[in-house]
Amino acid sequence: MPPPPPFPTLVAGVVHHDEAGAVSPLAGTLTPHGVVRRGGDEGLFDDVLGRGFSLVTATAVSLDAEDLAFLDRLDVVAASLDTVADVDGTYATWFSERGVEAFIGRPDYHLFWAGAIADLPGALGQLRERLAWAVA
Repeated sequence: MPPPPPFPTLVAGVVHHDEAGAVSPLAGTLTPHGVVRRGGDEGLFDDVLGRGFSLVTATAVSLDAEDLAFLDRLDVVAASLDTVADVDGTYATWFSERGVEAFIGRPDYHLFWAGAIADLPGALGQLRERLAWAVA
């Protein structure tokens, strides 16, 4: 039996686009999915931390009140490798191999965005726009 075809990359809808309107690198591809540990709980990321939109960063980040409120209202699962143990090295390896520091994952395990932490506020702003999310 031949191997399955590659998983399709999303190119429209709720995926990040660059300033020229093209889908950003890595957007629309699958998120990494590894084993993590927080406190006494160990297992796959979504089993330990929860499901839905996710924000995973290589290091802790500081966001403004508007971004924090948006993440809270969207019920985003946020994790930093500073506070969650990357048991099998999936996330550290993924970040390193792709030269990124953070990603925003969609509930369907596709990436909305991946890039530098410095670019995270802009990515969150675009996510708000793509979801037509009104800031309260």
